Amino acid sequence: MTDPQIAARVAAQALFQTGSRVNWRQISKKKKLTLGFLGGSVTQGYIGGTVLERAFPQIFAEMLRARGQDVQTYVLAEAGMDTVTGNLLCESQLMQYHPDLVFIEFAINETTLRHSVLSFESLLCKLIDRPEPPVVCLLLMRSANGYGCDSYMEPIAEHYGLPCVSMRRGLEPALDDGSMTWDEFADSESHPHLQGHELLAQCLMHLYEQGAASVPQPIPPLPEPWLGIPFRDLVGLLPGQETPLIITKSETVPCAVPYFPAAWKLTEETGAWEMAVCAKTLVLFYETDNDPKLGSCRILLDGVPLRHPMLDQGLLRTESIYGWGNSRSIILLMDEQPTPHILRVEPVSESVYLLCAGYSR
Repeated sequence: MTDPQIAARVAAQALFQTGSRVNWRQISKKKKLTLGFLGGSVTQGYIGGTVLERAFPQIFAEMLRARGQDVQTYVLAEAGMDTVTGNLLCESQLMQYHPDLVFIEFAINETTLRHSVLSFESLLCKLIDRPEPPVVCLLLMRSANGYGCDSYMEPIAEHYGLPCVSMRRGLEPALDDGSMTWDEFADSESHPHLQGHELLAQCLMHLYEQGAASVPQPIPPLPEPWLGIPFRDLVGLLPGQETPLIITKSETVPCAVPYFPAAWKLTEETGAWEMAVCAKTLVLFYETDNDPKLGSCRILLDGVPLRHPMLDQGLLRTESIYGWGNSRSIILLMDEQPTPHILRVEPVSESVYLLCAGYSR
């Protein structure tokens, strides 16, 4: 167990900023508070093949209840979730509860490539650029080997004035001077154990208390995008929806992938799946698993086979040793302006399960 003094030091050093887009004093005085949490396996509480009953979202809520606040908690999180999926799901799965605070944790699920930066910034703007925005707080994790996306997430937090906690800033001094070991925080490369989640909740509580003690300032106007927000208005077409945009003879089948209740089951017998849409971004969401019954498909955009780093010899292979029956996304298009396109998916082996077709105009 981490020494209380060391834990307090980690929490203090993890605080990057309390942010300028929030009246913390007003938040701290609310009797009823709704919390939203959006992220990957850490937010889910996944560790060692199971999910903790009390991960940092629940522990942080308990801390607030001990202060006398009536707290409701809603979690949208799944192992492997990225910000493209967050852009797709947050409106229907999280924002319908009108949270006062939303904590976002994607620093170890994303890459430092351009599309990740754009998707991350799009998600933030989807949340803060609305008539009654929640307070959006960033929780930046790091892995045992030091991986994380602080390099652009911290500057974006500064750009928008968002509260931010960086576990790199909090943990690395203690790890470097030997006052704490990684095993005292987590028992895997990326997943904190219960004591680690308690430390994460303490870091968020330190942010909350420092914010509540600050002097309220006028909320600044929303700045221009830091890099770009092409996925902010991403919407999805789901299997079972009646839409003239999609032509297919494929069967719609029940699906066990979290947050996706159904899938289009594409086989060579059912033939191609086709979508005609005017869009500036196009994203396909599909199931991936290490099951050999999952197959491959060819993707064509406007009649031309797609060239993409995720394709293997021109094919999207949904069977993967890294899959566990989870969703994955592939970004097919990012344009400045919406233009008409025809997207065609041709199954070439076994079964391909398409979960959603995402696009923005």
